[in-house]
Amino acid sequence: MTESRGTGIHSALARIVETAIKSADAEQGLLDPLDPASANPAVAYCCKAYETALEAARKKGMSEFKISNAACQAYRKALPPLSGAANIRDFIACVTHGMLIEAVSSSLAPKLLYAAQVAQTALEKPLPRSVGRPSSTPLPEN
Repeated sequence: MTESRGTGIHSALARIVETAIKSADAEQGLLDPLDPASANPAVAYCCKAYETALEAARKKGMSEFKISNAACQAYRKALPPLSGAANIRDFIACVTHGMLIEAVSSSLAPKLLYAAQVAQTALEKPLPRSVGRPSSTPLPEN
């Protein structure tokens, strides 16, 4: 019985997070002049997902811990993918803002920022010309 109850709670959190992401997708005019973080659309998107999940979890009457957990999950799920220079910069901005609003924990933030650093480094290095073993020139015959 405990297992099914845990699954139900997990499902409820998953639905809240998915709804929050869809709401952030549908939201128009994310720029809020009273919130400088919203000047970056990626940060505004993550914040909208966070706020939507927070409201949805509160309406369901969840505990404060579960409300916070749902909001933080929605924020992290809304982070931009680490593909391309612009997305990497947005990812860093979102993680940094997430630390400020405590949507990204101080133990997770360094790992996420390191992942962004690795992704940025991968962009900066040229790819090898060919995949596989290096070509070798035949040795001259004696």
